[in-house]
Amino acid sequence: MLARTWNLAHGRTEPESESTRLEEMVSLVAEGEPDVVCLQEVPVWALGSLARWSRMQAIGAVAMRPRAGALGRWLTARQPLRLRSALTGQANAILVHGKHAGVGPSTTIELNDRKLRMETGKRLGLHRRERKHWAHNRRVCQTLKVQIGETAIVVANMHLTHFDQRLAEAELAKASAFVDQLVGPGTPSLLGGDLNIPGSAETAFAAVSAAGYSRAAAGIDHLLGRGLKLGRGPAPLDDSLRTRDGVRLSDHPIVEAEFELA
Repeated sequence: MLARTWNLAHGRTEPESESTRLEEMVSLVAEGEPDVVCLQEVPVWALGSLARWSRMQAIGAVAMRPRAGALGRWLTARQPLRLRSALTGQANAILVHGKHAGVGPSTTIELNDRKLRMETGKRLGLHRRERKHWAHNRRVCQTLKVQIGETAIVVANMHLTHFDQRLAEAELAKASAFVDQLVGPGTPSLLGGDLNIPGSAETAFAAVSAAGYSRAAAGIDHLLGRGLKLGRGPAPLDDSLRTRDGVRLSDHPIVEAEFELA
């Protein structure tokens, strides 16, 4: 099973420019016929176009709802640096190769809900202002059951809080527990996405490692498999593959891993 994850940064480039290249990015990440792709920072308006751009099955999950409709998209296209996701909203999406017919159901849970913010905030001694900031960007875990050959796999795609690693760790623990509740700890599963936790932070991954998940990647974008034999990766693809006209597509690399099915 070939898996990839990519934070699309709403189609922006690095260095930042006044144009976005979302369709080009989605087409690029689908090259080479991966089985599963986890995407983050997808404008909500783009969810309906992902299948056409990638030629894969596409299932989205809205994290932050858009504002101002078509006008918001028009304004953002002209001011991508300033507006970012403020008007177009934000979503995650899972792409699945068309040869895998058994796809679904999809489930989404909010990770940084009020209960987690209150419990974690109390444990960490967070100021009320910090808890409020944590609530500003809604974070979700999107799960999807995918039948790959004879093996049913649950894919969990997420984009975790970026400004405090401890909060991202709390969200990751909640996502992992949700997958266990959904399908049981023995079911093959893949945790993917922009976790905003560097792979060098070994203690942050101790719990998921103890639960049987594979090693983390070097950066903050990860593909963690359980019940799957890790064959290659996870590792970022060469930057040259996402370089166009002297700029890189997104400020995140595409991370890829290959797993052997049981």
